Amino acid sequence: MTRYKYLVVLLLLVIASACSEAKQDNLSQSLPDTPENRTAVAKRYLAISPPGELLHGAADIAEKSIPEQDRKIFLAVMYSKPLEDTIYRFELDNLVNKFTLKELQALVTYYGSPEGKSAQKKIGALTMDVLFQTQKEVKKAMEMAKGQQPTPPAQPAPPAPQEPKQPQPPSSKP
Repeated sequence: MTRYKYLVVLLLLVIASACSEAKQDNLSQSLPDTPENRTAVAKRYLAISPPGELLHGAADIAEKSIPEQDRKIFLAVMYSKPLEDTIYRFELDNLVNKFTLKELQALVTYYGSPEGKSAQKKIGALTMDVLFQTQKEVKKAMEMAKGQQPTPPAQPAPPAPQEPKQPQPPSSKP
């Protein structure tokens, strides 16, 4: 029963976030930009755009680059509830600390729209593609940089140790 209550609350948050832009503007004028208000709006945003979905999408794409023997463990970690909860808290804290109330409301408005929902589905693949290409380019640049470095000057060989002179018997010449 608790699960159904949670789903009803989540549904209400999604419906509330689908308000028109005019209502969002009126709301932002009536609410002060406080951490509490930013937290409430950030939670609405996270209900629309759950970090777990992005995490799972990224895991599904990244899975192909993981050695086959490690894929099962990798997916188990990436789909784990503790990791999802951690990412949720991290994203919530960052949204509240880095965005204004108006910016958060704009995110809710956009990602609550059909266009925003469509864009959200594509963002994970885009992010992974960009990261993969960046990694390839950095690796290529590093290899080029290593190849272009001048070779260090040859160090002269240390002098060979001299053999100790054998004592000579005193000469008989005066």
